[in-house]
Amino acid sequence: MSTETISRRGGEACWRDKPFITAFTLAVLTKIVVVWAFHTPLLGEYWRMVMFADAILSGEGWWHGDDIRALAIPPTLWKPIGYPLLIAGAKLLFAGGWSLALMVLQSLFSLAAGCTLYGLARDMRLAPIWAAAVFLLYEWSLPVSTDVLIMADGLVGSIGTLLFVAMGKQVLQGNAPRLSQALAWGGMLLIMFLLREIFEYALLFYLLALIALFYRFGKRSLLICAISLALPMVFADLSLRSWNLARAGAFTVTTGLQTAAVMGFMKVAERNPAVLAGDGLLEQVARQGPDVSAVADRYHHCEVFIDLRRPILYDYGDAQRINCDLFAIHGLTAPEIAGMARAKLLRTMVDFPVDYAVTVLQRLRLVQQGTLLGGPLTRLDDLHWWQNSGNEYYQGWRAEVRDFVQSRGQTALGPEAAMQFALRLVTRGLGTVLLFAFLLSVPVVALGRGLADPHVRLILAGWILYGGLLSLHLTVNFELRYLSAVNAVPLLGSLYLLNDWSRRFLGWRHARAEESGTRR
Repeated sequence: MSTETISRRGGEACWRDKPFITAFTLAVLTKIVVVWAFHTPLLGEYWRMVMFADAILSGEGWWHGDDIRALAIPPTLWKPIGYPLLIAGAKLLFAGGWSLALMVLQSLFSLAAGCTLYGLARDMRLAPIWAAAVFLLYEWSLPVSTDVLIMADGLVGSIGTLLFVAMGKQVLQGNAPRLSQALAWGGMLLIMFLLREIFEYALLFYLLALIALFYRFGKRSLLICAISLALPMVFADLSLRSWNLARAGAFTVTTGLQTAAVMGFMKVAERNPAVLAGDGLLEQVARQGPDVSAVADRYHHCEVFIDLRRPILYDYGDAQRINCDLFAIHGLTAPEIAGMARAKLLRTMVDFPVDYAVTVLQRLRLVQQGTLLGGPLTRLDDLHWWQNSGNEYYQGWRAEVRDFVQSRGQTALGPEAAMQFALRLVTRGLGTVLLFAFLLSVPVVALGRGLADPHVRLILAGWILYGGLLSLHLTVNFELRYLSAVNAVPLLGSLYLLNDWSRRFLGWRHARAEESGTRR
């Protein structure tokens, strides 16, 4: 296929495809409705990034880390600077409407990413109806929720999709990447890293994907491309670490592990309490649970809400409580807590390998991942959960469905609950089938057809990226929105394979029919 044909299919030609125009209209209407319904910031950890943004705007010592020793979980060190900078800019430009402006921006970015994904699907010889399905299922998946959450996942997803599309288009054109292209891809990875620090580790999988895509173009060209891809992030990583060393005394990007790593080993402890049986300070604090009598002189330092009436539940609230105790009682700073938590998680992996492995497998939740392949109802459920967390979420038909599932069908469902349950059952079932088609078939196809076909190399590279990001999050903590950067990959891969198999099957049937006619 010529470069001009690819450009025509992936560019202006899409606006003449009726299936795409229909899908685009549906996607825009969905975004308008969702932004209108959830136009106020939803609950979550966004408020710490807002505190970071406010510190940037105030200019009162945040650059030198004046707040780092004043809080158990200091906002200016807990997350990277990228999204707080964006919030600060939105506040400067839009004042009180800053959150709505961010939602609109994130929605526009995901639309743009979806349009380029449609172009890539057409470049892979998918008919307009199939490519439109890829576009619409993408827009009806994670972007439904991440576009209106004041968190970095929405932008990470759009930039990750744009990066995957850019790399895919280049390999389909049959050309090795130019130096400027590789640097641009590295710049996109740099932005993703500034939004979510996990991408300093994900860089390895992007390099593996790069090798899968372009290994046929020669070792020298591939080496230059790989260095150019990694260089921007390496520079940013070292710069952030040096800055934090100067202001916090720790050569680190963030202290996110002070909560994430605690959640990691606490979930293993939920399965096997022996994880917390040691004499170390962290184990002692983790075992003890909330202390109601010490509210005034301990937990107010943390600036978080902790329910002191409940026992240890091995969840995020406990991670915060442990951080608060280590800070307020034992005088540990956030970098010290993060280092202690990281060491404890590594010891848990070594000392309790079976329990840790089972915990990781429990996080896998393939049916939940199946909703990535077009599960708008599940994404709306996510938004309602953020809006009505706790017991308030389970009301009306949701309470009926929960009781029905917990009683294993012994409790009757009303008409609305039955319809809602059936719709989710069907969409999750179909999504899970598509996910399995992608995860299991890609290596088989790659081995069977070889890597000469650029289409095969493209879906294999996506398979590497999806598996890599999933494995990184499974080791510590996993939420579905963490896969936003590779959300498009299983959609494109599974629909490409289904389309390819259907064409091969129809071709085989046609050949058999012709052979039968010749014999007659």
